[in-house]
Amino acid sequence: MPTDDDTSTLVLPDGTRYPGRLQRDEMGEPKVIVATCGHCGFSWNDALITSVTPTPSGRCPNEYGHVYPDEPTDRKADATARLIDALGWDTLADIGPTLTCTEVDALADFLRAHGQDESATVLIDAHAEADDEGDEHYAGEDE
Repeated sequence: MPTDDDTSTLVLPDGTRYPGRLQRDEMGEPKVIVATCGHCGFSWNDALITSVTPTPSGRCPNEYGHVYPDEPTDRKADATARLIDALGWDTLADIGPTLTCTEVDALADFLRAHGQDESATVLIDAHAEADDEGDEHYAGEDE
């Protein structure tokens, strides 16, 4: 059973904390094996077993915080931003009637997830005008 000095906490540069268990040497003393990441310079006790340092020197526990300037930018984020910028209200009003209910709901959810609530409303309203009676978004006949 571990005692209080068997446990320790790994703290990443962003403040994330990972509780762990210290390995002990043959004499029962806590091990201290300092490892330092060659990329970010973060150092940690490699004898501390945590969920992010399960094996000694397996990898830097701050690996997901590494920035590699020569890598391409996040293509998904760039493409998402370009798509949102390109989908103006006129375009959404034009394509709304051509989409199925499932397609319009998916695109509206995407727009809402990116803070474009008004654009989602424009899209669904345009789609609803073309929906047939009994369809999910049917707005009824104007009289």
